[in-house]
Amino acid sequence: MFSHSSVASACLVWGAALAAATSCPELAAAQGRELCFVLPLSGPQHPFGESIRRGAAFAKEGAASCPGADEPCALGDVRLVFEDHRGEPTQAASAVRRLLEAGECSAFVVFGSPPSLAVADMLERAKKTTIALGSTDKIQAGRQHIFRSMPSSSEATKPLVEEAARRRLQAIASVSTQHDGMLANRDAFAAQRGASFVREIAVNPGDSDFRALATKLHAAKPDAVFLTLMPPQASLFARQLRELGYRGELFATNQVESPDEIKAAGPAFNGLWYSREGGPGSEGFFREISRRYPDGSLMFAYLGYDAARMLGAALKASDPSGAVAALRDFPGALGPITTKPDHSIDGPMQLMVIRDGTPTVLADQATREL
Repeated sequence: MFSHSSVASACLVWGAALAAATSCPELAAAQGRELCFVLPLSGPQHPFGESIRRGAAFAKEGAASCPGADEPCALGDVRLVFEDHRGEPTQAASAVRRLLEAGECSAFVVFGSPPSLAVADMLERAKKTTIALGSTDKIQAGRQHIFRSMPSSSEATKPLVEEAARRRLQAIASVSTQHDGMLANRDAFAAQRGASFVREIAVNPGDSDFRALATKLHAAKPDAVFLTLMPPQASLFARQLRELGYRGELFATNQVESPDEIKAAGPAFNGLWYSREGGPGSEGFFREISRRYPDGSLMFAYLGYDAARMLGAALKASDPSGAVAALRDFPGALGPITTKPDHSIDGPMQLMVIRDGTPTVLADQATREL
């Protein structure tokens, strides 16, 4: 079961990781360390950014439980800085440029595939150890200081492919936002399944009236629709499709887990299943952080929590990027996470289902009620 005091156990894991990057006498001075988060704190994606901000703050609050002021998992002397990019790559680039010019950030966390792609080269040139929270490997490919901590498109869609096969779904359609991460998820699902979609629709990020597209899709009568739509489009499309009488299955990746999105969708999301990071006992993290933030907006809190702890520790090494690269079986909020040779940081995956407006872990195959 997750406990906020598990920060202390992370120290043991990080001891090995830091040893690979630096020896103890070479630990950098802990003064003047700033961890800068560039997130969507306003606009349609603000629940994502706010949940990450809360996860990072929760990690910092829990650092006091780590025994000893010199333990590498302590965040007490790290200042957390939060900048808003509204989900816009251009604003992300402006924010990062401004922070680099100010010389205040020791390391970065950036949310979203398009914003991360927009700033990756800039941060690589600045040699800033960065954890990007996005799903496309284009973000970290060929870069020394950029890491991607979110399920890759192939990892995120693998359990969806398996579940679709278990449900014997044949004719599957897709509806996607023109967004690097969403399109990557769409393509990864089709590639792993080894079959094309019966209908493949892509919409602009600002579109909100899907009635004509929904009508055409409903007429095609697919068994299921894979929603790779960013908020608020997933809830809008699902409602418009259901209003036409569509009774097939809907499934997605974890972008649908926003409380605002689930509330907006209402009954249209009932029975929708999706994949997200997590493993046995991972609900313990959400229970504990919910006590600290009882009003929701916690769906990506684990990403902020883990990124803050990983980078806070790495910044004590003479080679922070080397410390992150050496990470193995770190006890993350939802289960053990490891940095792979391609600089992706992956953890366990699980399937969820929305029932009556509440996300619930999909039961083991033998006991599922479909």
